Amino acid sequence: MKTFEEKWTAWLDGHLTGKELIEFEASLSDKAAAKLEKLEAKRLGALLKRELGAHMMANEEFF
Repeated sequence: MKTFEEKWTAWLDGHLTGKELIEFEASLSDKAAAKLEKLEAKRLGALLKRELGAHMMANEEFF
């Protein structure tokens, strides 16, 4: 059985589906606040990807 934190992370990432999604969302005491936090997490993820993208190493022999 997954912990709340595992389900929360899966929900934030959009990995919960079907019955598991319905049950998890029903367990949230404040669904509006949770959805706002999910939106903010997506915005933060987009910002980090945009600003901290992976850079190619110049020296290929390093690896």
